Amino acid sequence: MNVELNYAAVLVAGLAYWLVGGLWYSALFSRAWMAEMGFKKEDPQMQGKNPMKSMGIQLLLNLVTAYVFAHMLVTYKATTVSAGLQGAFWVWLGFMLMLGIASVLFERKSWKLLAINQSYHLVGLAVMAMILVLWK
Repeated sequence: MNVELNYAAVLVAGLAYWLVGGLWYSALFSRAWMAEMGFKKEDPQMQGKNPMKSMGIQLLLNLVTAYVFAHMLVTYKATTVSAGLQGAFWVWLGFMLMLGIASVLFERKSWKLLAINQSYHLVGLAVMAMILVLWK
């Protein structure tokens, strides 16, 4: 199957998802997320991490997500905001949320942490969907 993707939109959508994450885990939910993870800013393991490397890798991961999501939207002919947002919701519900719940069940993560992380993914996918379907 030959699928035509708008690579500029994919790039911007991946970057937007990454920027939503930066806002989400810094300004909006930093304290709550760190508390749920059991992290403190002064902990030695927090001091030794290279955040730039982690953020760079996360950007690459978001670009892959944007590419795959764009491919899905084009394949299923989602060309309106409504269709894009529906696609974002179903991807989130069927894949991201289900995998996230497994982390609560088997990794002993909290439901609050699940809510923080999964609401980020839902918002991030919605932002990506809007970019991908509106950018002609």
